[in-house]
Amino acid sequence: MSTKIKFLKTLNRLFSIAIAALVISAGLYVYFSLYSTNTTPAASNEASYDDLIANAKDLQLQENLEAIDNGTFDKNTPLHSTPLETAAALSDPKSAELYTLTGKKIPPFQIENLSSDDFPNGPLILNFFSAWCEQSQNERGLWKRFTKDYDIPVFGINIYKRPEDPSPAEFLGADNNPYTRWGIDTFSLMSSTLKIYETPITMILDETHTIIFISDGEVTHESLYLDILPIIDTLSGAAPHSLPAANDAP
Repeated sequence: MSTKIKFLKTLNRLFSIAIAALVISAGLYVYFSLYSTNTTPAASNEASYDDLIANAKDLQLQENLEAIDNGTFDKNTPLHSTPLETAAALSDPKSAELYTLTGKKIPPFQIENLSSDDFPNGPLILNFFSAWCEQSQNERGLWKRFTKDYDIPVFGINIYKRPEDPSPAEFLGADNNPYTRWGIDTFSLMSSTLKIYETPITMILDETHTIIFISDGEVTHESLYLDILPIIDTLSGAAPHSLPAANDAP
């Protein structure tokens, strides 16, 4: 009889251990399920966020080039107003605000050394730069080469100058000045009106001085040929350019 009782007690202990193991396993399952639920969507959203920005830019570029190739490009239609505005809104609300200027005319202005009356009655490029900005420094050579091969004038506006910064004349130097004319936005009149919070910013204006293109950030060799030159060619009636090697850039 005592042997049977011992057996039952042992069986009871094993049963208790099994129940405890099941409870612990269930608790761990619930814990890791909740942990995975809390973390997985964030990683998924981050990937979707990056993909959407990249896809929006690719879509805009593809649509621009296709319209130019098939002859349906309309210079009066604001560019970069849908996909890039969407991408900018996701990445930076201030950039999204900047892109709402496409399709609008540059307002009359007067700043140090430059006014809207200095603009010709034709298309032009308006480049906002800062002496302390590394990307603005990188662009100087590109715009210098551009002005050697194209009759489209490039105007510069220096914004956000700090007391310790070199003067725009020192920044540009005698040999690195790509601008037909440049001015200084001393009191941030232009930057605040046009919602420009960083540099460099590049705009293409048509003959009515309507903004038809905005580049938020450094213009590179590739973006010059893929984004800017097709628009310049359309405005000037020139034949489209193909993308050459980087060392053959204008």
